[in-house]
Amino acid sequence: MQEMNNDDFRKSVKRTARRNFRRLTNEEMAMGNASSGLSGEAGELLDHIKKFLYHDVALDMVKVKKELGDCRYYLTWLEMILGFTAEEIQEANSLKLKERYPEGFTTGGGNRAPD
Repeated sequence: MQEMNNDDFRKSVKRTARRNFRRLTNEEMAMGNASSGLSGEAGELLDHIKKFLYHDVALDMVKVKKELGDCRYYLTWLEMILGFTAEEIQEANSLKLKERYPEGFTTGGGNRAPD
């Protein structure tokens, strides 16, 4: 395989990156905001756990609780935008896990469902 320099890579990106977007509705903008917020807060939570597991930093449960609250905030907002209730989400997840793990969790047993 031929080595790619930065200019070649930039040309490849320019060729494939989408540049023409339709105008988004306020609801679609809110969906993007809530999804991005959830992802960002999950990353902040993960960073606290990473530092605890791999950098010998004490796990600050006050900060963890705040990050979990932020995750819940964005998840709830996203549920509301999409028209779901928390109960519907919980039920769908429970059914998915029952299908995936009919006998309970086993190592390597989670590949039954395609999603």
